[in-house]
Amino acid sequence: MTVSISRMNIEYYLSTTMQGDGALKEVRDLTSYYVESGAPPGRWLGAGLDSLGLESGQTVKKRHARKLFEELRDPITGVALGRRPMATQETPEGAKTPMGKLARDKREAVAGFDLTFSVPKSVSVLWALADTPTQGKVYAAHQAALAQTVAWLEANIVQTRSGHGGVAHQAVTGLIGTAFDHWESRAGDPQLHTHLVVANRVQRVEDGQWATLDSYTLHRYVVAASEMYNGLLYDEVARRTGAVAEQRGGQVVMAIHDAANPVTEDEGRPDTARVELAGIPDELIHEFSSRARAIAEEKDRLIAEFIERNGYEPTSDQILKLRQQATLSTRTAKDKTPHSLRHRMTGWRVRTVENGFDPAQVVSEALDGDPHLLSYADLPDAVTERISAFVLEQVSRSRASFNKANLLAATHRLLATVRCADPGVRHELVNGIVTQTLAGAVKLSPTRMGLPAHAQEGLTRNGHSVFDTPETWLYATQTTLDTEALLQAAATTKTGPAMAATDELAELLSTTEVGDGHTLAADQAMAAHHALTDDRLVSAIIGPAGTGKTTTMRGIHTAWTGAHGPSSVVGLAPSAVAASVLGQEVGMDTDNVAKWLHESIGPGAATRAARYADLETTLATLTTALAADPTNPRLRNRLTATQTRLTEVMALQAHYTLKQGQLLIVDEASMASTSDLAALTDQAEAAGAKVLLVGDPAQLEAVDAGGFLGWMERAGHAATLSSVWRFKNDWEAQASLALRQGDTDVITTYAENGRLTSCAEGTATENAYRAWLDTTTSENPPSAILIGADNADVFDLNQRAQADLVAAGRVDPDNGQVRLRADAHAHIGDLLLARKNNRQITDGRGDFIKNGSRLSVSAIHPDGSVTATREETGASVHLPADYLAESVELGYAVTAHRAQGVTVDKAYAVARQGLGRELLYVAMTRGKELNQLYVEPPEEEDHSVDPWGIYKKQTVSSARAVLTGILDNSNAVRLASEARADEYGKAHDLTRYVSEYEHLATVVSTRELSTWVNETYGPSTLRDLQRNPEWSTMVKNWASDTPPPMAEDAAAEQIAAQLARPQTTGRKLHERLIPRVNPGTEEETRVAALLETRISEQIDRLMPTEPGDGTGWWEGDTAPAHSTRAEVLYRALTGQDAPAKPTAPPGAGSRRLRPLWNRLTELKVRSEITAAWDEHADNAYQPAVDLDSLHLSFGRDFPDLWDEHGDYTFRLADDQPPVTDSSKAKNLDDGAAIG
Repeated sequence: MTVSISRMNIEYYLSTTMQGDGALKEVRDLTSYYVESGAPPGRWLGAGLDSLGLESGQTVKKRHARKLFEELRDPITGVALGRRPMATQETPEGAKTPMGKLARDKREAVAGFDLTFSVPKSVSVLWALADTPTQGKVYAAHQAALAQTVAWLEANIVQTRSGHGGVAHQAVTGLIGTAFDHWESRAGDPQLHTHLVVANRVQRVEDGQWATLDSYTLHRYVVAASEMYNGLLYDEVARRTGAVAEQRGGQVVMAIHDAANPVTEDEGRPDTARVELAGIPDELIHEFSSRARAIAEEKDRLIAEFIERNGYEPTSDQILKLRQQATLSTRTAKDKTPHSLRHRMTGWRVRTVENGFDPAQVVSEALDGDPHLLSYADLPDAVTERISAFVLEQVSRSRASFNKANLLAATHRLLATVRCADPGVRHELVNGIVTQTLAGAVKLSPTRMGLPAHAQEGLTRNGHSVFDTPETWLYATQTTLDTEALLQAAATTKTGPAMAATDELAELLSTTEVGDGHTLAADQAMAAHHALTDDRLVSAIIGPAGTGKTTTMRGIHTAWTGAHGPSSVVGLAPSAVAASVLGQEVGMDTDNVAKWLHESIGPGAATRAARYADLETTLATLTTALAADPTNPRLRNRLTATQTRLTEVMALQAHYTLKQGQLLIVDEASMASTSDLAALTDQAEAAGAKVLLVGDPAQLEAVDAGGFLGWMERAGHAATLSSVWRFKNDWEAQASLALRQGDTDVITTYAENGRLTSCAEGTATENAYRAWLDTTTSENPPSAILIGADNADVFDLNQRAQADLVAAGRVDPDNGQVRLRADAHAHIGDLLLARKNNRQITDGRGDFIKNGSRLSVSAIHPDGSVTATREETGASVHLPADYLAESVELGYAVTAHRAQGVTVDKAYAVARQGLGRELLYVAMTRGKELNQLYVEPPEEEDHSVDPWGIYKKQTVSSARAVLTGILDNSNAVRLASEARADEYGKAHDLTRYVSEYEHLATVVSTRELSTWVNETYGPSTLRDLQRNPEWSTMVKNWASDTPPPMAEDAAAEQIAAQLARPQTTGRKLHERLIPRVNPGTEEETRVAALLETRISEQIDRLMPTEPGDGTGWWEGDTAPAHSTRAEVLYRALTGQDAPAKPTAPPGAGSRRLRPLWNRLTELKVRSEITAAWDEHADNAYQPAVDLDSLHLSFGRDFPDLWDEHGDYTFRLADDQPPVTDSSKAKNLDDGAAIG
C-alpha cells in the first residue's frame, strides 16, 4: 500500500534538532537538495491553513510546529485552537467507537496523524537513476499526485464529529499538515516518499470552532486514497515524462488448475499481479526492494572478520551461522549518517551496474513510452457498465458487506493501467463507475433523515443530513443476500435425513470407543446426538480449540455409517492438509472443498460432461455399425474401449455426486466461504443428503466472504463443545475459552501462571527462539512449534534454526544442498514445509503432496531433488528440484495462519501490536503442555519524519497494553444479513435519536446566539467569541428569550465571561426530560419534527403495558411506580432495562447523564406537588405533600429547587412576586418558572 496512516504524539528531543530556524531556507527545485545532507525542510500543506495565516508550500519552522502540535495553538498568533486535549483517562465501561466496536480501556490524546505517501518501487528506481531534469519531473509528479489526493480527501472525507457519540458529521475547512520528503528506505534503497503529518485539529465551517479530526472515517478511506494516489501518480508521470505503467504477473493466480489446488492467503502468491513502469527491470526492483544485498554484504564482512581473527576459512556450518547473524543485524539496522542525495544516487547507480544494467539505458527504455491519455467521453456506457460489474464482483467476492471506500479502491485498482488526461477526468470516471456499481447493489443502511429541505450549516454536509453518513453506509449484492438466505433456511426450516432420538442411539454414543479405549465425553455425546437427530438440512457443531472436534466426528461417523452404510459419510475441509488429516483420523473419504466443487459442479464436471457426451455419441455410432457388421473385430474392440472410458467417466462423476441419506461433514467450516457452503447445501438438498458444519468461528475465517458458521453460533443454531481436553494444566482450559471471547482479564491469569514473557524492544523473537531451540535440542525432545509474528520473522527464524541445528549436528551441510523458494537452501536433516498442492507428486502410500505438509529431508540427489519423510504419516516421497525451488521452504517456524490444526507438546509464540484476536487464540492453543507467549512492545522509532525529532508515532508501552489491543482487535466476519440488522438497529436507536435531538438544540442555539451577537455587537466581536475555547459553553448556556444583561460597549472578553456563566435567572421549569427545541428555520423545523416523532414512537414501544400484552419493557405489575414517559426515556438512555429494579441515578462522573437525572427529579417533585394541590384545591393552606420530606428525598440531587433557606421557591406567574412560604402555595401550572 502506498498510502498509510498512523497516530502521532509529540515529544521533544532537543539534542536532535538542527541548527535552529535560521538553518532552514526555502528550496525552489530538486537540484538544491543534491549537495545538502539529510532530507529537505518540511512545508505546510492543506486547505485548513487559510485561517492560520499560513500558505501551502511555506517552509515549516520548528517553533511553529511546536506551537501547533504540542500546544495546539495558532502557529503565528498563539491563540488556542479549541480546548486543551484530554489527559489519559479510563474509558467508560461499554463505550464504543463510531464504528460500533468496543473502545480501548484508556483514551489518550492524539496530536496528529502521519499519512505516508510512497511511490511504487519502479518509480523510485526511475527517479534514482534519471538525469536531473527527469528527476525533477518525477518528483513534481509525486507532489502533484499527493496534493490531488489530499484535496479529494478534504472535499469528500475529512470532517469532524459533534454531539454525544459523534452523531453529527460536520463540514470543516480542511486539513492542516506538515509535509516532509524523504529519499530512501531504512535499508538505504531509493524510496521517494513524503510524510504528511496532519494536526488533530480542524475548523468547523458552521461556527469557526476548532475540533478534532474524525479519524475513524479517514482510516476507512486510506486504502481508497492509496489506490487513487497510484493512479494519479502514474497519470502525472506519463504526462510529464512519457513513461507508462504496465501490469506484471498474475498468471499463476489466474491459472485454471488453481481452482482445484487453492492457494491460501499466507502462501505469498509470488506471481500476484502488480503495476510497475514499463522498462524498469524486475531485477532492479528486487535489488532495491529487499535486504538481500545488505545481508550478502554483511555476511561477507563477517566472514572476512572471522578469517582475520582465526586465520582460516569458516566451515559450512559456521558460514550458515554468520549468514544468520547478518540476517538479524540488517533487519533493523539504519544508516544514521547523513548523506547528500548526490552521494546516495552514486551508490544506487553503482549497484545498478553491478546487476548488469546500464543506468542510462534503463532510463531511456522507461521513457520510451507512448501513453494514451483518456478522456471520460472515450468510454461508452457499455464499457463503464462492464467495469462496474467487475468492481461489484471483486468486492462482493471477498466481503459479505462493503462500503463506498471498498468500491473506490477496487475501481482505482482496475483502472491502474488506464491513463487519464487530467485529475478531473480520473475522478469523473471513477465516480461514474462507483455510482453505477452502487445502483446494482443493495443498500443495507437505512436513509434516516431524507434529503434536506435546504442546506444549513450544522445540519447538512455535502448535500445530505449531518446525521446520515453515506461515506460509511453498507451495501451487499442481492446474490450474497440470497445465498445467505438459502443457508439460513437450510439451518432453520428445511429438513434433511436424521436418525431417530432413541435410547439405543444414546447408548451407542455413550459406549462407542473413539480412540485409545476412550468413549465420548458428555458434551461430545450431546453434540453428536444433536447432529445425528437434528432434522434440519444443515446442522453445526462449534468446537473451541482442544475440545475434541475430531473425537466427536468419530462418534458421529460410527453412528451414521452403522445406520446408513459404510460409504454414507463424506468429509470435506477447506485445505488439502486438513482434509487429509480428517480422513486419516476419522476413517472416511475426504477431499478439500475447492477440489470437490471443481469436480462436482465446476470446470472438472463440465469437462467430464463434454467427454461423456462425446463418448455416448461414439458409443451409439459404434453400436449401430456393429449391428450392421457383428463379426467385425475392430469395431468390437473400439466398442469395448469406449465402454471402458465411459465407465470411468461415470464412476468419477458418481464419486463427486452426493447420494440420498449421506452425511456431508465440512471440517474447519469457518474457513469455507458462504458461496461454497451454499453450493454444497444445494447439492445435499438435491440428493436428499445432510450437511454438518464443524469448526470454530473464533479461529481463522474464510479468505472470501464468509461468516456463516459464526452466524449459526450467534443465532443459537449450533451445538457447542464445552469441555477442553487438550491442556495438561486444568487452569488453561477455562483461560483458553476466555481468550477466545476476548476477555482482557485473562491476561492476568496467563501472567500469574508464567505464560507471558514481557520482552524488551527487539528481543521477543530472540527469546522465543532460544526457548524453542533448548526444547528441540534436548534429550528425547517433545514435539514443539515456533510461531513467528509475521512472514519476515518466520523466514529469519528458519534460517537461524537451520544454522543452529547444523552446529548441533542434526543437519548435515557437507553432503549437498538444494535450493528452496525465497533464496533459501536445505540440507539432509532439514525440516521442510510444502506451500502448494501437487497431485502429481505422491508418496509411498499414494497420497499427494499438500500445501502445509511438513517433511524431513533424508537424501539429496545429483539432480537437485530430495527424498523426504512426511511428518504426519512417516511415508517417503520424492520431491523434484523445480517443486522445491518454487513451492517449498524451511519449516521450523510458522505463522499462526499455518499453525491452525497443529497440536504439539509445547508451543512458543511471538505477539506484537496489530495481531488479531483470532490469530492469538490459535497461537496460544497449540501446545498440550506449554503455550508460552513472548510479547514485544512496538518498535521505538529511531528517527523522526521531521528534522527536529518532534513527531513520534504513538505506541503502547507495556505487554498488557499490547495484549489488550490484540484481544480488542477481532476480525470475526458477520453476514450481510446480520450487518443489515445491525444497521437498522443503530439507525433506530433511541439514544442516537436523543443525541441527535440534543445536537439540533445546539445548532439552534448556535444560530440564535450568533445572530444576537452579530446584531448587538457586530461581526468582529462574533469572530472573537467563536475563536474563544469557551464558545461551546456559551452556546450551551444560551437562552434566546432572556439574553443576559450586558453593556452595549462590552468587550469580547466581558461578553464571553458572562455568556460562559450558567444562566440562573428566568430558567423555566422543565416540562420534559429532554428540553424542547424551538426551531427557527425550515430545515430545523423538518428535523425537529422528524426526531420528535421517532423519539415518541420509541418511547411508546417501551412504555408499560397491560398484563399479558407481551410488549414494552415492563409487563403488568412489574412497571415501576413512576412509569412516566420521562422515566421510561431516562431508563432507556441509562441502560436500566431490568424491570424489578427501581430507577437509579447515574454513576459518579457522568457529566451527560447527571443533568438528565436532575431533570427527572424535578419532574417527579413537580408532579407530586401538582397532584397535591389538585387534590386539595379548596384548601391552599393544607398541602398533601410534605415538602420537607421532598427536600430530603430530592434536595441533594436537585438543590436548585430550594432557596438558601430550604424553602421551595417558585412564582405563580412572571408578573407576580415569588412566594417562599410553602404553606401558601397553590395552583402550580405548567408555565410556572423556578427562580
